[in-house]
Amino acid sequence: MHGGANITGFQIVNNENPMVQQFIQRWVRLDEREFPEAKNAPLKVQVQGMTGNIQFDTYGRRTNYTIDVYEMKVSGSRKAGYWNEYERFVPFSDQQISNDSASSENRTIVVTTILESPYVMYKKNHEQLEGNERYEGYCVDLAYEIAKHTTDTEKTNELGVGGIAEKS
Repeated sequence: MHGGANITGFQIVNNENPMVQQFIQRWVRLDEREFPEAKNAPLKVQVQGMTGNIQFDTYGRRTNYTIDVYEMKVSGSRKAGYWNEYERFVPFSDQQISNDSASSENRTIVVTTILESPYVMYKKNHEQLEGNERYEGYCVDLAYEIAKHTTDTEKTNELGVGGIAEKS
């Protein structure tokens, strides 16, 4: 089954390099009055990239885009729908298999995590709360927003000492 996430990052700039340090020092002292157009230049970009249209609104947020959403199952991956800024998540219902036990109808998503500020934290009054209401943070907010746009319910388990999931 596919339930984990693999996030890989690369550092392509060596911050110990004297040339990089000199560039950063000059960048910090840069007077934006010398290049007034540089501030808004990225907002005027509109190109076709690997993820489709790349364009930004006046606030610097990406706009006019569509991202494909894939679902991973034991049988492999399939395109499950798409996401855009207007419609949010739009599932492809015609590809659902009626007898599929992993159907997205009435499915509970279990999020297993560790407590790590600012991603997942206990609320100040967590002793008086139950279930997901005990938690707050960036990842909790993200899971809640995803659940709002799907038919899934979401349950959070925290990892205890040594990375062992506590039963809830």
